[in-house]
Amino acid sequence: MRKYNLSKLGLLSLQKAQKERKHQPQEGFQKENKIWLGRSHSQITKEKIRIKIKQRWLDPVYKERIRTFMRNSPYFKKNCIPWNKGKKWIELSQTRMGSGNPAWQGGKSFEPYPISFNSQLKNRVKERDNHYCQLCRTQKDLRIHHINYNKEDCNLSNLITLCKRCNTTVNGKRQIWTIFFKNKINIWPSYQEK
Repeated sequence: MRKYNLSKLGLLSLQKAQKERKHQPQEGFQKENKIWLGRSHSQITKEKIRIKIKQRWLDPVYKERIRTFMRNSPYFKKNCIPWNKGKKWIELSQTRMGSGNPAWQGGKSFEPYPISFNSQLKNRVKERDNHYCQLCRTQKDLRIHHINYNKEDCNLSNLITLCKRCNTTVNGKRQIWTIFFKNKINIWPSYQEK
């Protein structure tokens, strides 16, 4: 029997394409066990699964566990309407914008920076901090952060170099971060104004 080189005949790529098409996951069907992709249970197996599920529901311990869960869950109580029923995601997101957002500071982010907060001052702060983020020690995408969150206070002892990610992080829990950075300035002499 003669053997043919399938790749020269172009059949190898055709076979690969057929295999890939055969094992493509169906829409909405994702499973960690890739062996079952594109397959289904036989009728006998389906019947066995149906009987097992029926037996499980006949077990009083299992039934009581499910009932307890449903009694304690707010989603299964009578006359309980879900908070998002009938609302679209756009409507829900608009209720969390501006003053509806729990992190709203009264429009503080729209205040303009003073003239003294310029690129020369930013470069001085970055040079003082050796062009490193003072939290994660990266050198990418550096920003200048006001320690007391007052944009008008542009003293060198109130400014610190942070990367974009850390600068976003320190905008939450402001009181804790203010204390943290003030302690850092008091400990390290390089932060004192010259």
